[in-house]
Formats: sequence, structure tokens, C-alpha cells
Amino acid sequence: MPKRALHNYTVYILTNKKLGVLYTGMTGGLDDRLLRHRLGQGSKFTKKYNASK
Repeated sequence: MPKRALHNYTVYILTNKKLGVLYTGMTGGLDDRLLRHRLGQGSKFTKKYNASK
């Protein structure tokens, strides 16, 4: 059986406190992904609802 490399992934939840919107995601690089969400480059959904907290 071939040897597999370990992959570390994180499940995260972002919210917009004002509207109560929740967004869930999964990533292998949490710091970079959260920064992209805060800059409005993470996803169309999070940009539309300003879910970055």
C-alpha cells in the first residue's frame, strides 16, 4: 500500500453579527484564507454579506 502524506485542514465559521449570517469553509492555510476573506477576495458570499468576523 502506498504511503500517504498527512494533510492538515481546518474547518472555520465566519459570521456577520448584524444579519446573523454564517459561512463555513475548509482550508489548508487558515491565516491566508481569513486574510483573503477580510480583503473581500475570499468568496462572493462573504463579500456580499460582509461575513469576516
